[in-house]
Amino acid sequence: MDNILGFNILFINPFPDEYGLKTSRGIIGYHVPMAIYHAIKAKEIYNLIKGKNILEIGAGVGRTAYFSYKMGMTNYAIVDIPMSLVGSACYLAATLGEDAIWLEGEPKSDRKGKISLISPAKLLSSKDNFDVVLNIDSFTEMPHEIFTQYINYLFKHSKVLYSMNHEANQYSVLKITEEVTGKKVNPIRFSSAIRDGYIEELYFFKQVFKGYQL
Repeated sequence: MDNILGFNILFINPFPDEYGLKTSRGIIGYHVPMAIYHAIKAKEIYNLIKGKNILEIGAGVGRTAYFSYKMGMTNYAIVDIPMSLVGSACYLAATLGEDAIWLEGEPKSDRKGKISLISPAKLLSSKDNFDVVLNIDSFTEMPHEIFTQYINYLFKHSKVLYSMNHEANQYSVLKITEEVTGKKVNPIRFSSAIRDGYIEELYFFKQVFKGYQL
C-alpha cells in the first residue's frame, strides 16, 4: 500500500471509540478502504488530464480528501452542508494539521496548496473552475433542484466528473446531466468493483482528449 499510494500510510483516528480492524498503524474503519479507492481513482484521472485542482461534493468527514492530499493533490476543495464541513475541518486539522485547511473568510491568497472547505452557496455563486470533480453516494440523495444546480455548475466550470452513485431513486446522474445539457450524453459507465449496486461514471464536460467529449 505504501508503494501504491506513494507515502507511508497511517490510519489516524482522531475521534474516540472508532470501530474497525485494529492494526499497528491505526484502526481501519469501514469507510477507509473506500476512501483509498476513491483517492486512487481521483489520482488516475488527475494524472491523465494533467489536473491542477480537484473538488469533492459531499465529503463526509474528509477521508478521501486526506488520502488525496497525501497523494499530492493539494489544491483540493470540499463543498458540503455546514455540519459536515465542521466534521471535515475537525478531522483534517487533526490528521493533516490546521495549516493544511482553508476556511471561508480567510484570505484567498492563502488558499493555494490547501484543502478548502466551502459552502454550497459559496461554490454555486462563484466562477471557480475545477479539473476533476468527485461525488460519492450523494447526488442521487439530493432534492432535484439542488442536484440540478450542481450539475449545471459543473457543466460550466469543470472538466471531468467522477461519480459513484446508485440508481434506485427517481433521478440518476445520467438523467439529470441530460436534462441540464439538453442532449443525450455518453459517459463512461461501469458497475462499481467496491460497492454492490453502485455505478461508477466519468463525464467529460470539456474536451480533455481529442475527439472525446459529452
